[in-house]
Amino acid sequence: MKEIADRAGRWVASHRVLVTIPAVVLLFALASPSMGSILGGAILLSFGETLRVWSSGHIEKNKSLATGGPYRFTRNPLYLGNFLLGLGFAVMSGRYALIALFPVLFYLVYAPVIRDEEEFLRNRFGPLFDELCRRVPRFFPAWPARPEGGGEFSWRLVWKHREQVTWAGLAAGVGLMVLRGWASW
Repeated sequence: MKEIADRAGRWVASHRVLVTIPAVVLLFALASPSMGSILGGAILLSFGETLRVWSSGHIEKNKSLATGGPYRFTRNPLYLGNFLLGLGFAVMSGRYALIALFPVLFYLVYAPVIRDEEEFLRNRFGPLFDELCRRVPRFFPAWPARPEGGGEFSWRLVWKHREQVTWAGLAAGVGLMVLRGWASW
């Protein structure tokens, strides 16, 4: 049974965009946004995308272990940013059930992703990653920040990680949510 769960988790981890498409379609289909829910969601989107940009500008994937910037607070700031983005859209929907359901769906998708990435990082960076795990929490940030681990923010990295694609997606999502709400205002 554990083997089946592990295999399913790995499939979800490698197909997380495909897996989330039905959830996004359902979110927009069930949405009943108000101006207040759109504003509340937009605030969460702003925090989430700011965190993603900050994170993207500090990570050299597969080259070095990110320990500076937001990686001082959490080992997974990009995913925390994704959580805030998804929660923002759930809030925009104006449906309490979707807001309550979102953290469960997020966990089901991202728990295997994080597990697989940690396995990769442990194999690649060994004791350095183990030390990072002892100092910095997996997901929920630790305050105050841990000592700076190096690395400066780079817009080149933000572009390399194609964060502009996320910006386009966010703009489209917000636009659709506003149109969905506008139709009923």
